Amino acid sequence: MKTSSQSAVRINGMEWQHPGVRISNAMYLLHTTDLSVTQIAYEAGFVEVLTFEREFKKHTLMTSKEFKDSRSPD
Repeated sequence: MKTSSQSAVRINGMEWQHPGVRISNAMYLLHTTDLSVTQIAYEAGFVEVLTFEREFKKHTLMTSKEFKDSRSPD
């Protein structure tokens, strides 16, 4: 059953989002907040930081730290 966001599905009562959607959310947080990478991983819906790091690199071809460091100064 799809939720109203259409980017998530409910499986056995738990909401699940495609990793690409979670990575997009993490990219936004990395560019717009000063949260740590660990905090952002959890905010984006990842239970394990190592899984987040692996998925982030697979989707962006850089680490989350490299991505965060590359953001332009405010």
